[in-house]
Amino acid sequence: MGHEFNTSLGKAGEDAAEVFLEDKGYKILARNFRERYGELDLVAKKDNWLVFVEVKLKHGEEFGTASEMVTYRKIRKILKTAQRYMMQNNIDPENTNWRVDVITVEFQGDQRIIEHLENAVTF
Repeated sequence: MGHEFNTSLGKAGEDAAEVFLEDKGYKILARNFRERYGELDLVAKKDNWLVFVEVKLKHGEEFGTASEMVTYRKIRKILKTAQRYMMQNNIDPENTNWRVDVITVEFQGDQRIIEHLENAVTF
């Protein structure tokens, strides 16, 4: 697979995750928020929760569950980048309900199988 194919597949996965979240009542605040520490695929809000979402493409069972697809190193990057997002947007993390979710998207022909793991990262 070439880089362009992976990029377009990654964008399709993020598109599917965004629509999935919107259908569940989430408001998307940002997409592909980049900082020197890393990138947040999606930032969303629902009820009183600010949600940082890591989107992973799943290519079969060999990669395990949604939570197993995110490494400790990646979690550290997500948390640092989430803190930068809150700082840049004047959000006090001490007085805000926030969490990190993981969404896996698997394409099987014309079907999309989406798994949403809320509060996937404990800190």
